[in-house]
Formats: sequence, C-alpha cells, structure tokens
Amino acid sequence: MAGHHSKGSHRRYRKENEVIERILVFVRERSRAKKTHIMYAANLNTVSLERFLARLTEIGALREVEEGGHITYVITRKGEQLLALLRGVRSLMSSSASFSGRVEGCLEEVEGVKVVRNKEVIGRSGVVYRLGLVMELSEGLEFVVDIIEPGTDLTEGVLRVAKVAFQALDTGLVGLIAMPSEFVRFITIYYGGERPVFGASMIFVYFSGVDTPESVARRMCEVGRKFAGM
Repeated sequence: MAGHHSKGSHRRYRKENEVIERILVFVRERSRAKKTHIMYAANLNTVSLERFLARLTEIGALREVEEGGHITYVITRKGEQLLALLRGVRSLMSSSASFSGRVEGCLEEVEGVKVVRNKEVIGRSGVVYRLGLVMELSEGLEFVVDIIEPGTDLTEGVLRVAKVAFQALDTGLVGLIAMPSEFVRFITIYYGGERPVFGASMIFVYFSGVDTPESVARRMCEVGRKFAGM
C-alpha cells in the first residue's frame, strides 16, 4: 500500500507541475491573461484554477494587474525562472522516457500547438470519450493523436489505428497517428494510404530508427497544418 501511495503521489506531483507549466507558458505568450482564458488553456475547472493561481501569486511567479475593471495576470521574473526549472526537470525525465513519451513532450514545445491529455469530447452518437491525447493547432483544428512505440506488435498497432479511427469518426476530429515505418505496408494494402479509414479523416506519420523524437513531432505538426490548409 505504501508503494502504491508513493507512486500515486508522484503522478499527482508530476501532473500539477504540467499544469503550472501550461499556465506560465500561456500567460507569458499573451503578456497578460484573464482568469477565464487561463482556465480554458490549462483545461481546469474554476476551483482548481483558483487554487493554482493563488499558489503562483503567493510565491511571486504571477502578478495580478487590474485592467479595465478586470484582473489579469502577468508572469514575473520569478515565474520565468520557475518555468525554466520545470522545463529542465521535464527534459531530464524525458531522457529516460519511452520514445512515444518523448515525442509527446516535443509536441508541447512547438509554437502554436497545444497538447491536451484526457480531454472529454461528446461524439455524435452521444458517447462521451476521454481522449488520451489531443493536439490543438492555433489554426483551430483538433487531432486525436496516438504515437505507436517502436517494436509494437502488428496486431496491437492495427487495433490502435481502428480505435483512433472510430473516435475520429464519431467526434468529427481528425485522427493523427505516428507509427514505425514497418506499418506502412499494412496501411497501404488495407487503407490505400490516402483513403479514409472506416470513413474517418486520418493522417499517418511514419518514422524509422534514424528519426529523433523532435523530428517526428515536427512532421506531425507539419502534416497537421497542411491538412488544416486544405
């Protein structure tokens, strides 16, 4: 039980750090940000938002500024230092993370891209999906994302493609899957590469052993923006 509690505490601590980083990045990018905008950007409810903002203003990472009768928030020098520290810790942790986890981390670093985890979306069928990973582009398009780890069994990979395709079809989002290059033959044979998968809009990005997580993340964003411009 003690080990389980420790593991749960570690996950919660890491999740809170991710939220703090997301808040600081959002405020810095906009110079000044309102509460409601921060809440949506960080995917928080009002209670959690108040807790995080209170903590960040208390330690001096954010500063409240009254503007036109409204309270806005600006990042301070201490907030910049905290953001650099959080990114440094995440970078150290990602060096031992899985390839897919490192790609996911790199996506968060791309300008104009927002990564949302466990996003709830109501499908056309009325089913509420908790999508593990969603990539939102500044152009306004959203993607259901999956990154298939190198060495993944073909059957498992196929099932994951089908799962994303089903979610994309019902939610109206676009499916975006990064997968090892050995899957390309399967996709080409059964889905023709360009044809919709089960009627859903799908994009595939393939990588090989020479690709870095940074290059895969960059290609995912490039093809996503290309699709958005069509």
